[in-house]
Amino acid sequence: ADRTLGTVRAGDVGAQGVSPAPGALLPRTLGTPVDGTAGTLTATTTASGGDATRLDALMLQPLVTRLVLGGDDHGTALLRSVASATRTAEVDLPGTGTADVWSYDGSGRLVRHTTSTAARVPATVVPGGFTLVRR
Repeated sequence: ADRTLGTVRAGDVGAQGVSPAPGALLPRTLGTPVDGTAGTLTATTTASGGDATRLDALMLQPLVTRLVLGGDDHGTALLRSVASATRTAEVDLPGTGTADVWSYDGSGRLVRHTTSTAARVPATVVPGGFTLVRR
């Protein structure tokens, strides 16, 4: 079934051509996340009178993004959250041995430190925060 994820009014994003840098797109976060089962996403624009609307771009971002690097029997992962609640992500971390998991809030304060010897390391990411995993 169709549902509305959010609305952005043209005046909310400023006049055309007034971005802080040439060609910059100013993102707006919609109020409703899309679950992982959505097969199609349709964006629509509407205008009134003789006005015209144009959608420059549509970007979907996971609630928790991650970068995983590995080499020389070690691994490092960086996770970042835009979710509104604490999430736990399973990270396939390269390397062997014990992994350290440091979770930080959005101000960069350490809120949790754990360790794991699993190949898939559970990593807690707090809302607006980031988590570093190393082995």
